[in-house]
Amino acid sequence: MIYNILLMSVFVLLWDFIVFILCKHVKRDKFDSSKNSYREKNFEKGGNFYSKTLKIKKWKDLFPQYVSKDGFSKRSFESKSIHYINEFIMETCRAEWCHKMCLAAILPIIIINQTIVSFIVSVFVILTHLPIICIQRYNRFRLERVKRKIMKCSLSEVVQ
Repeated sequence: MIYNILLMSVFVLLWDFIVFILCKHVKRDKFDSSKNSYREKNFEKGGNFYSKTLKIKKWKDLFPQYVSKDGFSKRSFESKSIHYINEFIMETCRAEWCHKMCLAAILPIIIINQTIVSFIVSVFVILTHLPIICIQRYNRFRLERVKRKIMKCSLSEVVQ
């Protein structure tokens, strides 16, 4: 059983690496926040589900972030331009897609293994990727609110 868990752990690492490489090569339009998979679901209530129910503000900074060479850091808000916010939103979609694809490793794990090995490795995969998906969605809803506010302010300046 330990051998199978270790073997499946190597499989998960390899799977995650392949997904990471794919994610870097997928066209940007795949990560359009208006697509159904990135849009807000009823239970999320504009991000309140994450802040009130999951208490995301208490634990979200415990997770690492990936920033490529000359990449986009999601730790700080560097500009209030619409272009920057749109880029930030697109990056949250990219990260969400990547981590959802990493979760898909659970399917072959369940098919290949005994119940206990599948359970242990699947829990590990879920605990590794699901919180990051939640963080991306929470951040995207916040960014969308900021974007609407900036656009509203810009529009009111134009009208005056």
